[in-house]
Amino acid sequence: MVGLLGCRQDDFSNKTVPSNDAFHTGRKVASVNESSISYAEFQISLQHAKQVMSLGAKGLSSASERVLARKLLDKMIDAHLLAQHALRIGIEEPGMEQCERELARIMRGEEKNSYFYRFLRDQGISTGVLSAHYRREWMIDRLSRRLGAMALHSVDELRSFYQKNQMKYRKPAMVELAHIAFTKTKNGKAPMRRAMDAKVALGSGLSFAQAVSRYSDDELTRDGSGRLGLIQKGEMLSRLDEIAFSLREGEISDPVEVASGVYLLKVIKRMDGTILPFEKVRDDIAKIIEKQAVEQHLYRLAEDLRKKAKIKIFDNIPE
Repeated sequence: MVGLLGCRQDDFSNKTVPSNDAFHTGRKVASVNESSISYAEFQISLQHAKQVMSLGAKGLSSASERVLARKLLDKMIDAHLLAQHALRIGIEEPGMEQCERELARIMRGEEKNSYFYRFLRDQGISTGVLSAHYRREWMIDRLSRRLGAMALHSVDELRSFYQKNQMKYRKPAMVELAHIAFTKTKNGKAPMRRAMDAKVALGSGLSFAQAVSRYSDDELTRDGSGRLGLIQKGEMLSRLDEIAFSLREGEISDPVEVASGVYLLKVIKRMDGTILPFEKVRDDIAKIIEKQAVEQHLYRLAEDLRKKAKIKIFDNIPE
């Protein structure tokens, strides 16, 4: 019996592959053991792949589309093989209720793959095909989890990855910055002249907050003592960036002229760039290495499964 979203109510304990009746109607692109890939799902998946690559139907040459189509077909064949393998080694398929519930969540946009499923649906793919696709993804995910649980990594391996990729774990230098902006000519004085006057006043005892209130042309920061908040190195114009990160805490720059005006900068607080310690990123590194190991294992497994599988590719892909 098919549920509201096309999920079959019976289990597959007596079958060698997941049920996907929707794939056995109409034109086929390929057969993978006892299952098949429909022409409709393949063509719509190809449209989606081109859209993700920001290429419209006219954005690919015939040769490039053939390459993309072949890669997509290989990926779809591998998905069938891995899902079939997962079933054979005892990974159970999701039940009807779970299938319907999760597909409903996906269609509401609550998962990262929601766009793909909704794209398939909007292009006319049946709920039965969506259900079969979800089941395969679910089976492969459970297979990946099983492989991940088996992956053991030594501390030396984790440290080696850390040493080779330290730039990924660099916390950039930052400054808490305030400024006085001079962008207008006032009382016959150009921005640079006004900035120099403000610098003299600051040296004579005027507080920075008072100078902001008296001189600054930046209405957004005038009431906040000129505070710009935390600025990461590289976020500002190179000239301003260079000056800001050369100042000590509490130091006020000389007037700095750029295309938008003249500025006095004050560093309220400095935070030098640091490399996050190994212990802080150890768990993240373990997840990265585990993910890489699982992906490599799945790739090799798919290659081995292909050698034993009955795969037939029909003439329904772009030529």
